[in-house]
Amino acid sequence: MPKRKKLSGDEGSDGRSDASDGKKRRKLDISEQLQEIYDSIRNHKTSDGRVLCENFIRAPKRRSFADYYEVVSTPMDMIRVQQKIKMDEYEDVDQMTQDIDLMVTNAKSYYKKESPEYMDAIAFWNLYVEVRNEMVGDASKQDFDDTSNQSHSAFDVDAIDALSNSESETAIEYDSLYEELFSAVMTATTDEGRPLSTMFELLPQKATYPDYYTIVSEPIDLKTIGTKIQNNSYICLNDLEKDLLQMVRNAKLYNEPGSQIYKDANTLRKVIIGKKSDIELKKCQPIKTSERIRAKRLLPMGQKWSAITAALKHENDPELETSIQSANTSTFGDETTNDDVTNFSDPEDADTNPQWQLFEAIRSQTNAQGIALSDPFMRLPSRRFYPDYYKEIKHPISLAKIRAKIKTGAYDNISNLVEDLSLTFENAMKYNRPDSKIFKDALKLKKTLQLKAQEILNISLKDSDDSESDDDSKSSFAGKRPKHKTSNPLTHELKKARRSQLDVDSQLKKRMRVLYKTLIDYTDESSRSLILLFMEKPSKKAYPDYYDIIANPIDMKTIETNIKWERYPNEESLITDFKLMFSNCKQYNEDNSQIYKDAVALENVLMDKVRELGPFQPIKPKKTKGRASNVTQQKMRTLYNTVKDYTDAKGRQLSTIFMKLPSKTELPEYYEVIKKPVGLEKIGVRLKNGVYDTLEDLLSDMILMLDNACKYNEPDSQIYKDALTLQQIALQTKIDLMDDSDTGIPDVKAIIQELLTNLFISVYNHQDEEGRCFSDSIIELSETDSKTTDQSSETKPLNMDIIKRNLDKGRYKRLDRFQKDMFEVFERARRVSRTDSQAFEDSIELQTYFIYLRNELCRHGDTLQSAALQYTEEVLIADIDSLKREKIPKEQSLEDSSKSDEKEAEESAMVVEPSDNTENEVVFNDLNIKIGDFVYIEPREKNIEPHIIHIEKLSKDESGEHWIYGRWFFRPFETFHIASKKFLEKEVFKSDSFNSTPMSQVVGKCHVMFVKDYFRSKPQDFEDKDVYVCESRYFTRAKTFKKIKVWPFLQNIALIPRETPLPMIRIPSVFKGQTDRVKAEPEEEEDDGALKVFDIERPSIECDPPEGVVAEEGVVFYEQYSIPSGSYKLGDCCYVRTDTGRNLICRIDRMWVDKEGMCFFHGPWFVQQPELPPLLYKSFYLQEVFLSSIEDTNPLLSICERCAVIEYKDYITRRPTEIPEKDTYVCESRYLEHEKKFQKLTKGLPKFVATRAGVVDDEIYYFRKPLVLQKIETGVPTGAVARKGQTSFDTSMAIIERVSTEIETEGLNETPIPPVVEHSIPTPVTSVKKRLPKRLVTGYIVFASEVRKSVVQANPECSFGDVSRIIGTEWKNLPPNQKSEYEQKAQRQNEATAQEVAAAESMPHSPASASSSVIENAVYECHWENRCDFQFEESSDLLDHLISEPNGHVWQSYGENKDKEGAEFQCLFHGCGRVKKGAAPFPSFQRLVRHCKEIHVSKQTPKSIAPENRNKNCVQSRKTVAPVASAVLTASTSTVQQSAPQLTSTGVQVKPIEPIFVATPPRTNRLLHTHTYMKYIEKLSAEGKDGRHISNWETQLTATQDNTPPQDVNRLPTHWLANGAGNHGNVVNALWALRNFMTRDALNLSFANN
Repeated sequence: MPKRKKLSGDEGSDGRSDASDGKKRRKLDISEQLQEIYDSIRNHKTSDGRVLCENFIRAPKRRSFADYYEVVSTPMDMIRVQQKIKMDEYEDVDQMTQDIDLMVTNAKSYYKKESPEYMDAIAFWNLYVEVRNEMVGDASKQDFDDTSNQSHSAFDVDAIDALSNSESETAIEYDSLYEELFSAVMTATTDEGRPLSTMFELLPQKATYPDYYTIVSEPIDLKTIGTKIQNNSYICLNDLEKDLLQMVRNAKLYNEPGSQIYKDANTLRKVIIGKKSDIELKKCQPIKTSERIRAKRLLPMGQKWSAITAALKHENDPELETSIQSANTSTFGDETTNDDVTNFSDPEDADTNPQWQLFEAIRSQTNAQGIALSDPFMRLPSRRFYPDYYKEIKHPISLAKIRAKIKTGAYDNISNLVEDLSLTFENAMKYNRPDSKIFKDALKLKKTLQLKAQEILNISLKDSDDSESDDDSKSSFAGKRPKHKTSNPLTHELKKARRSQLDVDSQLKKRMRVLYKTLIDYTDESSRSLILLFMEKPSKKAYPDYYDIIANPIDMKTIETNIKWERYPNEESLITDFKLMFSNCKQYNEDNSQIYKDAVALENVLMDKVRELGPFQPIKPKKTKGRASNVTQQKMRTLYNTVKDYTDAKGRQLSTIFMKLPSKTELPEYYEVIKKPVGLEKIGVRLKNGVYDTLEDLLSDMILMLDNACKYNEPDSQIYKDALTLQQIALQTKIDLMDDSDTGIPDVKAIIQELLTNLFISVYNHQDEEGRCFSDSIIELSETDSKTTDQSSETKPLNMDIIKRNLDKGRYKRLDRFQKDMFEVFERARRVSRTDSQAFEDSIELQTYFIYLRNELCRHGDTLQSAALQYTEEVLIADIDSLKREKIPKEQSLEDSSKSDEKEAEESAMVVEPSDNTENEVVFNDLNIKIGDFVYIEPREKNIEPHIIHIEKLSKDESGEHWIYGRWFFRPFETFHIASKKFLEKEVFKSDSFNSTPMSQVVGKCHVMFVKDYFRSKPQDFEDKDVYVCESRYFTRAKTFKKIKVWPFLQNIALIPRETPLPMIRIPSVFKGQTDRVKAEPEEEEDDGALKVFDIERPSIECDPPEGVVAEEGVVFYEQYSIPSGSYKLGDCCYVRTDTGRNLICRIDRMWVDKEGMCFFHGPWFVQQPELPPLLYKSFYLQEVFLSSIEDTNPLLSICERCAVIEYKDYITRRPTEIPEKDTYVCESRYLEHEKKFQKLTKGLPKFVATRAGVVDDEIYYFRKPLVLQKIETGVPTGAVARKGQTSFDTSMAIIERVSTEIETEGLNETPIPPVVEHSIPTPVTSVKKRLPKRLVTGYIVFASEVRKSVVQANPECSFGDVSRIIGTEWKNLPPNQKSEYEQKAQRQNEATAQEVAAAESMPHSPASASSSVIENAVYECHWENRCDFQFEESSDLLDHLISEPNGHVWQSYGENKDKEGAEFQCLFHGCGRVKKGAAPFPSFQRLVRHCKEIHVSKQTPKSIAPENRNKNCVQSRKTVAPVASAVLTASTSTVQQSAPQLTSTGVQVKPIEPIFVATPPRTNRLLHTHTYMKYIEKLSAEGKDGRHISNWETQLTATQDNTPPQDVNRLPTHWLANGAGNHGNVVNALWALRNFMTRDALNLSFANN
């Protein structure tokens, strides 16, 4: 037996050298115990699944919960506890207990007793006490080893003699200690008698639990520990305890908290720690013989538990047995994983197998020194030392694992092997830095892999070709490489592997994970998870018969592993395994058992999810774009290098902090806040690989990177300011590099956005000569004020951070609106601060600098013309003077009252002493203390620095004790401030607090210097640690700071100049690390996803009637008016909506609201190029429009949005900033509709100048150089030819669409309405053309217009329909005489309207106005569901078509539901006003019928459509036509209509003669086949029995001049004959000759001469 080390109690004086080692070992054990305690309480969840300590992870933010720090002086949270554990700041558990107790006490002090946080604090403390007692036990035991090692005299001398009687007896007793501890573990049982060690005897099988060896880095079991005891491998008892605790930790790491094995592990841990403590106690006492005998009797059948356990065998897992044996012979301090235990002996076919050849080529690659490059890749990194590796790398793999897979034949082909090898090197390149050695080695090995694999593939292809040509020859890999190039399938395989995120396999894997997660997350009504019993297969020991009944056992862990390693070729295979698992469960268990029911429920859930997902349809990967051009690449590199290499005035490179992303281990919360992290180094790699196609793509990633920095960091931090500076540099560089667009027109929107961004960033980073940002005080004041004054307000006060976010989102379109918000921040800072405060002065400086920089960027109006430029520095000075005159008297009165209070405080704080006891100098503890000195005072709390007092008086009381009285100087942590505030190093603050302190509390002297002297000089005879700087005064009541202008204290100490002036460095507050770095995002108000644009306030402003216009009574004219689509002023151009989908352009020359509340505008139209008449060829500008000679009046509500029409000289030099380029047009000509020609605008377009205050002018951006425009040839295709007989006016009117000006009045549908007839809407402008009469005004309408406003005011909660019903009731209750008065008023209005209409009939029509009351060829159209194309000459036919029963559209759509309760009836007529306004559907079928009749039939304006252009579904009028004698040939229409049957003198009806020439059928199609043409003719004949389209075919062919005499020669169409009768003698002969010619020419039919 090898000689063992002596017991610690047996060591003599020479054994004390091991004390330090023992102390280190105990410190490490303490850290591990504390970490386990922390993990247990940190991860503990309540019954509802909530983490118990979620309220204690971070202390509340000082900015958001200022009152918390008024209650809690020493905050503590879980993050600080974790940091102390990692830094080994805790020496024992008691120290950690004190911090936990402090954290719980803080929570109980701040939160109310009935609050959930208070209850959580109590539960958390109880949990901690329970976990601490379970894991550590009595705290007194922790110090036992320390006390035992400090002095050997504490041991009983007799006990030491008894232990050292003989060496053999000592060894036996030492062995018994190991066996005693091990036996305690083996014999430990639960309260029910179940042994605890069963599940820990053997390690899990690798084949069944492969993930166990991935998660657990140091696997160990009782068999291994027993073997080591038998082999005498343990040096001391602590080593055995370490292995046992490691076994327990492994079980808790792998298994879920709450599982049975997890609970058993905790119980065993208590047994191990308790038993080991008992053994340590026994080592200091003499062991009795009876105890030895009792310990031997505990051994089963005289054998040791270690021997019995070491003899256990692993079931069917020789590989695991081998690995355990090899592990027993090695030290357990090394980090190994399950893929590292591999036999590296070469197989027999290593020389012929191409897979082994490729692997050996990689493994044998060496560098210049002969070192193998593959050594770092043989094994995976340690999970203990590199935990972030396994978070970043999703599929870790090593060369050892690849070798094992080759050995077992896991690779079907060499391409799969190449994928795994490439994955190994790509993982290394992804995790390591590009400049690291392992990155470069991985790159070299990857290139070697590609070359070697290509060589092997080419050889195999050549050999396969040889074997096909010669069957007798054998394949060999020793042939020469072919000279010709062959296709390389390896490239395709590698590309396929790299595109894993877009491959079908990846999509299938995601879909499988969805199905797997569905089962994992499913719970029943009682929130019980049904899948828990299916996670692992039953134990063979507990359920041996299960494996006899079930042939193919499977569990959820196996399925998850198969999904992870992509072993399912399709979705059906996965579903088959799920069903197999449920089938096994139902086969083994009883039908009515709970697990049987769970299996059925889970299978139903699975199939429901499969049906919900539908069949799997892989998405094809998108095609990659081509690389950018060389010019674009050069610009992108310039932009990247400019941002990367930029340095500030001090030579500091700003991009350094942005190169790499923060570490996930150090800042894990960064990746919770930032959803799309990106670093400058990653952008550079993307740029090098050609990922970016345009300059905008690169700039987008840079802006994203800088926005992430602003989002995560505080606004006053240096990285926040650096991000803003780099953003400004990037935007400016992009402007310099960006070419103009294809049209040569600069992007005004982007220019304005960049101007505003540049202005904000420059103002935000504006600094004084000392490097202090003026915005720091504004930010601090805004954050403090938002908590103290506006906590009850729903909206957060505006601050610089909110403006920055709004600016980034593009919400500012105007400079004056942006300036308004910036000035609001500055003015608010001045309102809430004193006139002599730092924030007040900084706001003035920032606003002055804003005005200066604004003028420079706008070039004083030469580049950007805006109303914001009217606010000058003189106006600012005047405003500040006015504010000071208002605030200074109030501040003076408050200061006087505060001085009196301060004086009273001084008097109350002073110790009342006789005047003769006052002293000027006192000597205390060798310190010469006199008035004017600064001294240290003992701190009032522990672990803080001493206080500083400036002595103003020295006195002595009656007992002879000396007292000092003076002013306190506060350190930064003693003041109330936001966490983002920065201070000078060693800065203190002059306070308004005075106090009397006994001289006995003075602990030393120090000195405080004014800021102007501190950096250049220092006091004599003082160390630097006792010298402080003071710059500001602190007010304890207001909790504010104020700069000191004059130092009020005399210098008692001589100052000497410093050798080197100190730099002025500001450091963050001590509270900075205790608050969240992430700023709370404001709640967005955007519910519909649309961008909310901030606009300047635009009120409705009245004006005088235009010159020459007489306004009617009750009419109000406006210069600026707001409607739902926006605010409009005189001179604005806008789009007017039409039913055809194309908007017309009109200018607003006048706006008014009539006495009924309807708003109208009047102005000329602009003709767009598609609206010009056909055959009008001319060169136009791309965006050119033409001023029309037609003016019109239309409702303001028909306007949909603004546009701009400007003349040529303005178009090439300027742009309005708020209107997109696509909506900006140029106009230099007028289009005359009557003459169909253009006329040059000699005076240009009229200019409208605002006459009233409040009218908002457009901001105008001026180009640096005028644009060069080119005209393009435009024209209407030749097929669009005007028909003969149409005037130029008719042609233009046919091209220019109408604007529907009827607005549906929904309120009248709620009450009985008088008969609807046509009347006109009066306009107050006498010179303006009136619209057609729409309906007569009745007495009820006049009455309703007068009383509606008062009824609405009296009933504000009533809807429009309710108000109409009230008005109708009042109308019914009116006396007859009052009703007659209203009827007379209505009659007078109708007469006046008739006169105006008669005067307007002679005026030309406009594109958007209604036509005259008499419409030729009038046709009513049906647009039900936008699919019906029926046309009707009579409105009554349209009404029957819509509402007739049962074939009308309304009946077909809603006939079945008309009587159902709760049914809704929505109008489906295309363009219905109710649907556009989002009105609710009708509650009854009759209401819908009434709506269709009154709105879509009675109010529909018919269209003028010639008969030859009508639809085939056009229904003719059913009115009786007056009888005529013969067929009529109408010259105006060039058609002959069929006459009605005529009566002879005897009253006998005579059939009229059918005409030869009839009207052409509508929409004739081009036919290319004779048979088809005949079918078409037959169809027309069958459909047109009345002869409207074609007469009898046989009669036409057999008609001659002899059998068809004309009935009236005077009515023949002689105008068809250009030369009259000519050589034919008369017109009858000429027409018959024309008929024969046309028949022969069209049908190739000739008639024989009779």
